[in-house]
Amino acid sequence: MAAPIYPLTLSQHLDIIRNDSFTELWRKFADSVQPNLKDNNLSLFIMDLDDSEQVIALRLCLLVYTITNGKEIPKELQLKAALASIDRDTLVIAGTGFGKTHIMALLQLLEKSNSNRVFITISPLKRLQETQTEAFLNKYRIPTVAINQDTCKTKEFWKDNIHNRQKNASQAGTSRHLIITAEQLFKSPEGHFTKLAVLLREHSFCCRIAHINIDEIHFTHFAGEDRFGIPAFRPAWGRLLELKMRLPKTVRYHGFTATCPPHVQHTIEQTLLGSDYLLFKHCVNRPGIIYARHCVVGSFDVLDNYLCCIRTPFPVNGTLHDQPRVLIFFDSNTLTRRAAKFLRLHAPPQFQGTDFAMHYYGSMSPDYLKKAH
Repeated sequence: MAAPIYPLTLSQHLDIIRNDSFTELWRKFADSVQPNLKDNNLSLFIMDLDDSEQVIALRLCLLVYTITNGKEIPKELQLKAALASIDRDTLVIAGTGFGKTHIMALLQLLEKSNSNRVFITISPLKRLQETQTEAFLNKYRIPTVAINQDTCKTKEFWKDNIHNRQKNASQAGTSRHLIITAEQLFKSPEGHFTKLAVLLREHSFCCRIAHINIDEIHFTHFAGEDRFGIPAFRPAWGRLLELKMRLPKTVRYHGFTATCPPHVQHTIEQTLLGSDYLLFKHCVNRPGIIYARHCVVGSFDVLDNYLCCIRTPFPVNGTLHDQPRVLIFFDSNTLTRRAAKFLRLHAPPQFQGTDFAMHYYGSMSPDYLKKAH
């Protein structure tokens, strides 16, 4: 093997960590990571692992510490979940802000720079896809592409960025991480296979898939099933088991959510994970947040129900800083528009005629979505 040429590129530096010996990993951990820990809990946790798991845990810590320039070190639960996810299906229940994206990134960082393996993350919203793609590209330096209904459909784009379908073709340069919407896995409402659905019927591509992350996996219950006599809002989320049946048994599945009461967990097990998975739970409560319940009068179509979102009384000379930020989720585009218009009409006098309240859904123009976001 040729001697490395200094200074090393980041990719070369990471590959060295991926190949370091047990002793060298501990030395680097003690020199770089350990001095930046608030306590010894993480070090003690790693020391309690068997030797093979210690090697992986140390690599994970050093890889993410290096790739983020020392800004991130895995928490104990993140490390536990990542270690378990290597060869088991997992479900992580933790509050927003805990660092579930960090767990997804850890396993991908273990892959050598010349690896052809692909990781897929199923994400529910296009705007969320955008922020996740930015995080994986810029923070973790993982080649990532978002795939949804707006993604380029040319053969050249898919060949260069997703998968080269020619026999025995090199996959160098293609993305190792695909962040997709569930609808891209199946036929379109018009009965046509999406580009990704076609690719998922190719053996050469399916064999590259190593792990599938399902972000906001509670969507399998709330959006993927018929509820209260109402058809599923996004039925593709209820069909993930079909995907699992098609892919190699070696593929591992990992669910992430902050919303998982027992009946939702039961749906997750039925629609994807089954019973043979490992569960990791962390408190979903966060500092500075309290829960409140508002009794709906009549139905959600009664617009007066949304007046509780406007601060009352509003300071006479108040600014937008005096109005709490409120995000309301609807399953009807029509009701979304009606509620936003109603709230604008009932905004404090100084905000009349402004975008005090804005409606927002994925099929709107990119410029409008950016403004509202």
